[in-house]
Amino acid sequence: MLSGSVVPVTSLTGDQTDTMYALMARHYDHLDRDTFLADLAAKSDVILLRDPEGTIGGFSTLAVLRVSQSVQLVFSGDTVVDHTAWGRHDLTRTWIGYAFERAASFQGRTYWLLMSKGWKTYRYLPMTFLEFYPRRGTTTPPAEAAIIDGFATRYGARYVAGVLKPDKDRVKPEYSQVPETARQDPDIAFFLEANPGHEQGDELVCLALIAPENLTAMGLTLLNQAG
Repeated sequence: MLSGSVVPVTSLTGDQTDTMYALMARHYDHLDRDTFLADLAAKSDVILLRDPEGTIGGFSTLAVLRVSQSVQLVFSGDTVVDHTAWGRHDLTRTWIGYAFERAASFQGRTYWLLMSKGWKTYRYLPMTFLEFYPRRGTTTPPAEAAIIDGFATRYGARYVAGVLKPDKDRVKPEYSQVPETARQDPDIAFFLEANPGHEQGDELVCLALIAPENLTAMGLTLLNQAG
């Protein structure tokens, strides 16, 4: 069992940072330590998932980015949970509490900006939100498409038609395989079509409005548990 807490990036110890890097390296190929450290330094907070002994079993780096006076993004950066703890909602529960606190203190729209390397990550969107983009059966509205493109163009030529091409790291093959049962899920099938290069580390850039009226029943349950 893992419990989540949010801490400032500046409060991390050297040992914690080493553990986080080692956890990422167990799940991703070609992970460059300097790139990992630079990404971490660019974030403000991190969700740490720890077992009862305090050992880190997962984390997600976070930053809040102002797009305009009326729009901000909660940006999830490097994220990983040890494969032995997959299937639990510890990270989602902590994240949703963090995101809604930021949204409540902002006089405008707050979105979740998610770079989805794999189907396990993408499925959190339909599990938690009613409307999100891109998704099956709908076209991304111009306002949301502009936010996605405006954010992702910072990556230059790596960003192509809604997908961010990898720099180096990619999910290890044993963790990126999609079971046949999962392929039958229409949301996962959409992700695989929209991001056919996911096994090579391609990331689908996704957006969801952080608002109570945009939460599924599961999302509302997790928000109540977080509060």
